[in-house]
Amino acid sequence: MTGPRRDLHSGHYGGSVQNPIQALVAVLATLHDAEGRVTVPGFYDDVLPMTDEERTALSGMQARFMDEWRTVTGAPQPWGEPEYLPHERVAARPTLEINGIGGGYAGEGFKTVLPARAIAKISCRLVPDQDPQQVYMALLAHLTPLVPPTVTVEIRPLEEGSPGFVLDRNTPAMRAAALAYEQAWGVAPIFWRDGGSIPVVTAFAEHLRTAIVMLPYGYKGGGAHSTNEHVYLAMFHKGIATTIAFCQQLAMQLP
Repeated sequence: MTGPRRDLHSGHYGGSVQNPIQALVAVLATLHDAEGRVTVPGFYDDVLPMTDEERTALSGMQARFMDEWRTVTGAPQPWGEPEYLPHERVAARPTLEINGIGGGYAGEGFKTVLPARAIAKISCRLVPDQDPQQVYMALLAHLTPLVPPTVTVEIRPLEEGSPGFVLDRNTPAMRAAALAYEQAWGVAPIFWRDGGSIPVVTAFAEHLRTAIVMLPYGYKGGGAHSTNEHVYLAMFHKGIATTIAFCQQLAMQLP
C-alpha cells in the first residue's frame, strides 16, 4: 500500500495523511476471525473433507503430535479452527498466513516518520480439490473493496500456486519406502500428512501418472525456514542408507 510519495515527518503531516501501515493492518485483520477461521468468502468451498477413516487414523497421532508441537513451537497454546484438533488442522485443513509485513522505520533509535508505503506477503497452504487460481481470485475479491481511498494498493502473485496433493500409501513404491526406512533407521515409519510447497510433486503426479514417494530425512526440530536450519550428520548418513535400501526394495517388488 502506498500513501504519500515519500516518507513524511509525522509531526508535520500526521492526522492529515493516512499511514499506509495502519491501513494495511486494518485490511489484514479481516482475513481471520478471532478463533482462526479464514473469513475470505469461498476460501473453504472446494476443500476435500476428511473421511471417517482418515480422522480415525489421525487420532492415533494426537498425543505424539502435541508433544512434538510443544517442543518445537514453544507457543503458549494451539490456535485455529475450533472444529478441528491441532493435528487435523495441520494434516488436512487449508491455511492463510501473513508471512511478512514491513514499512516505516524500524532501525536503531527513534524516527518520527509517517511512512510512504507498507508491504505484506501472504501465502496459502492448500489441500486437495482447492484450485490455486480460484483461491487467489477469492482473496483478491475480498481485499480490494476494503482498501480505503486514502491509499493505493498493488496486489500481485509472486509465484504460481500449486494444488494440494496427498500421496497414496497403498502402492508398491510406498511399501518399499516403508521397508527401507525400517531397514535404515531400525524402526517402522509413521505416515503423516504435512504441508510444504513442493509444486513439482503435483506436476509429476499429473504428467508422469505414476506413484509418487517422498523420503524426508530431517526432523521437525531442524528449524525449517528459520534461523540455523539443520539436519544432523547421522540423519544425512541414514538418509543415504534409506535411499539405497529403497532402490533395493523397489527392485524386489517390480515384476
